[in-house]
Amino acid sequence: MAPSSRGRSRGGPRQQPPSRAAGPQSGTGPPPLRSAFDGIYADARGFSRSLDPLEVETFASGVVSTWRQDVPMPNADEAAKALAELLAKHLATKRSPDALALMLGIEAVAPGPLAAVFAAPIARLRVGGLTNPVWVDSIRRIRFVEGWRSTDEYGDQDMVMAVFEHAGRPPHGIGLLVDQNMGGMAKEVLVTDEPDGLRSDWLARSGLQIVSLNAQEVADRF
Repeated sequence: MAPSSRGRSRGGPRQQPPSRAAGPQSGTGPPPLRSAFDGIYADARGFSRSLDPLEVETFASGVVSTWRQDVPMPNADEAAKALAELLAKHLATKRSPDALALMLGIEAVAPGPLAAVFAAPIARLRVGGLTNPVWVDSIRRIRFVEGWRSTDEYGDQDMVMAVFEHAGRPPHGIGLLVDQNMGGMAKEVLVTDEPDGLRSDWLARSGLQIVSLNAQEVADRF
């Protein structure tokens, strides 16, 4: 029942998670973390010139997701905040437009305590003369357009799609394939910049009914 993905899959426009390739040993944190952070920074090059807030939002969400795992762990929140602090310090040493852009993207999508970690480093880079990318306002102004759900004939799996729109940008969709036999676990996550096309593909391929969802119903399922 998996959909044929149109547009971006999870991990963003680069079609891969943030890189863990080795890089220059600069910044803060132990050497393995410095290498990982340099890989993330390398993958974010060009974000300061991007016109697409979805590109930045998708990548930044992938970074944040590596800090917040689904499996409960002791002191998980403290560990996530510590990693965020190390990354923020590392990016601040770059003093580049792309470092500022990446921190702004993470600040926009991260939960409150993690987002707050980036406020001071962002302010320091601005004081140093760096300016915001053009998408900085759009990434914070997002509107819910529609939601829908499609369930297989046995009630085993749901495809849940939410469509959003950044100010001044075309709509995009975020979808979950939910397996009820696995306690409602999301087996697949996708992001598409062609939500209407994906809906048409889904109807044509699955032949299943689509039920509209409001914003609260989408939130309950996500």
